[in-house]
Amino acid sequence: MKFSFKNDYSEGCHPQILESLVQNNLDQQPGYGEDKYSLEAKKMLREKIENPDSEIYFVYGGTQANLIVISSILRPYQCVISANAGHIMNNETGAIESTGHKILGIENNEGKLFPNDIIPVLESHKNIPHQVMPKLVYISNSTELGTIYTKEELTNLSKFCKENNLYLFMDGARLGRILISEYLDNTMIFVEVEDTDKFWNDLVSLNLTEKYSGVKLTPVRMMDWGKECFVHDPSGILWHFGEFFSS
Repeated sequence: MKFSFKNDYSEGCHPQILESLVQNNLDQQPGYGEDKYSLEAKKMLREKIENPDSEIYFVYGGTQANLIVISSILRPYQCVISANAGHIMNNETGAIESTGHKILGIENNEGKLFPNDIIPVLESHKNIPHQVMPKLVYISNSTELGTIYTKEELTNLSKFCKENNLYLFMDGARLGRILISEYLDNTMIFVEVEDTDKFWNDLVSLNLTEKYSGVKLTPVRMMDWGKECFVHDPSGILWHFGEFFSS
């Protein structure tokens, strides 16, 4: 059996969701987002973000959400800063740039952005109006590489963006993973192994999840750069075990 962690919609839906859909299938509601279920969902989201006056709109895909928000808040001469591994750089078919907004990519082996990564971009784009103006910092949590921003890192990045009059935009992709709060402030360690698949099989044979409370294992997954698997240590460390493809 193969498991894919490429996206959040590789399968249909959870059986409980399917059961609820069947039960309410003949319940007639107004269209265009005015049904009681959508209104209740918006109410719950406003409560969670502690902003009762916020406007919430549902769209049918992540690319559409990114495009609508980014193109609506940027002026025509403004651009986006993203890690080179960022989703909008590699997986959305130029959707953002098709609206006229350039994406400036920053190389980072972790797939994350830090203030020190962004400062050189700002310094090299001061020749306004002859250059695009960096205005929005794009991140996702977890990142395309599976790395996670800690609360402290997000706080520092947000503070930096406010000080430099930049928007900080977090893609909703994989947001469910970071909402599992026990992972939020984990330390992350990467260990290179010769054969990730063999290492995974040896790891499973140790029965760590049965022997120790709080241990979680994430199976091998393919990345652009190689393979990796994870061990979530109850002490608060997220262990990455992986191998790099030979060039």
